[in-house]
Amino acid sequence: VKAAKPTLASMADEWGDEDGGDDWGDDGGGDEWGDDAGGDEWGGDAADINAEMGDAAGGDSWEIEVENLYYTAEPDIKADPDAALENFLKCIKLEEENSSDVVKFRFNALKHVVMILFRFGESRKEEMVSSYRKLLSISSLVSPNDLNNAIRSILNAIQESADKSSLEEMYSMTLDFFKKQKDKERVWFEFAMRLCKSYLDTKKTAKCEQLLDELHNLCKIDGKAENEDDPTKGSQLLEIYAIRIQLMAASNNRAALTELFERTNNLAADVNDPRSMSVIKECWGKMRASMNQWHEAYVNFFDAFRSYQDIGHANVRQCLKYVIIASMLSDVETNPFATQEAGVFKNNVDIMPIAQLLEAFDNDDIRTFEDTLRREKHVILNDDFIVEHLPAVKLRIRSKVLVKLIKPYTRVKLQWLCTQLNATMDEVENLVVNLILDGSVNGRLDQIHSLLDLDYNKEQDTLYGAMESWLSAVNRLRNSISTRTGRQDIGGGRGMGMHFGGGMMDFDLMDDDFYGSQFGIGGDADFLSWMQ
Repeated sequence: VKAAKPTLASMADEWGDEDGGDDWGDDGGGDEWGDDAGGDEWGGDAADINAEMGDAAGGDSWEIEVENLYYTAEPDIKADPDAALENFLKCIKLEEENSSDVVKFRFNALKHVVMILFRFGESRKEEMVSSYRKLLSISSLVSPNDLNNAIRSILNAIQESADKSSLEEMYSMTLDFFKKQKDKERVWFEFAMRLCKSYLDTKKTAKCEQLLDELHNLCKIDGKAENEDDPTKGSQLLEIYAIRIQLMAASNNRAALTELFERTNNLAADVNDPRSMSVIKECWGKMRASMNQWHEAYVNFFDAFRSYQDIGHANVRQCLKYVIIASMLSDVETNPFATQEAGVFKNNVDIMPIAQLLEAFDNDDIRTFEDTLRREKHVILNDDFIVEHLPAVKLRIRSKVLVKLIKPYTRVKLQWLCTQLNATMDEVENLVVNLILDGSVNGRLDQIHSLLDLDYNKEQDTLYGAMESWLSAVNRLRNSISTRTGRQDIGGGRGMGMHFGGGMMDFDLMDDDFYGSQFGIGGDADFLSWMQ
């Protein structure tokens, strides 16, 4: 049986007393909401209520306006920087006037103002510097992370431009600010190192060394300059030495580089910071290259390339070019593009020209090598290190090709080698001489007839050398005798004469003309040729 639906009467009974009354009031028409029949416990009249609500709304209106100004300005930073700047400045002013201790929007607004003013150039530089000072002055009201992130954003934006003077001025302000703060040494060190790199890029060597010395003193035991490096600050020391190595490399100070190599080599065993080790390994590679230790240079350059790749540094492609140069000059056969790290760059527009050089080098294709170098000269020769060592690469490929060309022959004309190697006669002669001296070619250079004689007999060459020495000694003796006594006939005094047959034949045993008339040879060279 279905239950009966509740009726209004039964529902009313549940709310009230037995007589059908309800709990909402004490009497039939009474009401607990007010003191009298028409009263109301809300109190006051309508005018008072409206006044109170108006006061509350007015108290919060400036905060809402500040927020609206900030979020209205943000989308216009790139699209309409003038409008964005105007709204950010209003936002800053309004929050300052109403709450000096609250920087909910003012701090970030100041950050954007500094970057916008920097984009406007030199005409707004003073305003930019003033806004940056204001940002630093309220830094105590924000968290350290927010402050550091804001400063990094500003300095990174300025660093991407060519305005190095503004960058250095902003860095100096930042360093002065953090130097006065307690427990901010690490932050100060970070921005000081950035300023050092800026000085290095602008070749302000004196300022860079002065700041480096100040940084280095902080990384010594007890902070005294004469004391040793603090081993617990290995990461900071590596950053300092990375800058010093670049300074010494720029001035070609080999002694200082060797000392720094030893120091950083010891630190590198304990610290493996790719930001510092990338620069240090690159400098090690250049030092090894200057000593013609090309396999060691290849290893150092490749380690630097990997470190640059790990941190996403812009030098990764340039360092890969160094790896390729070192691979061509190394005595150990290497192929950098066989690795996955380097292989992804093979078709990169900056790497392709030098990759083509490597391919031509490996294939002993001198013409493709020369054509590529001539066609892509502006891409390949854009670095001092490559410009310095590319002639050695050209000499290396020409040496390989020459040894390959002369293999089937016993005599080779130098002019033919000039054509094959696309080189001048002087270049070919020097190349041949070097290859003979280092034992790569077993032959003799005939400069009179412009021939490379490969029909070489060591014993015969020894005899030739002995005869040449003997002839030189005899000629010196002849000159000495001629100087002291003069050349005279037998009848007139002390001379050298011989009698043949029925008459007297006067001749000088040291006279080249005698050998020419008697044996059909003339001069020392023909005499040696006749003796052979």
